[in-house]
Amino acid sequence: MSRRIHQAPFAVASNGTLLLNVAHFARRVKPEELLKLALAQPGELFIGVRMSSREATYIIGWCKDIHEEAIAHVVGKRQRRMQRSQRSR
Repeated sequence: MSRRIHQAPFAVASNGTLLLNVAHFARRVKPEELLKLALAQPGELFIGVRMSSREATYIIGWCKDIHEEAIAHVVGKRQRRMQRSQRSR
């Protein structure tokens, strides 16, 4: 297997978890060796591959839509709460 190992020091998972790149524990090793090293570390294990530009664009757009919907929901709740408190004055 001759895959290039990504050198980003960390990644952020969609749930907010920070993931440390085990490639920084050892230099110039094969992916198979990195897997062994990762398995020896405490904590959960995340193995991933880079998305294509098309896939990333799709995911980012999808996440943007979800965030906008969630924000609209929170804003709506706050507005209703403010209206109730103004009526009760």
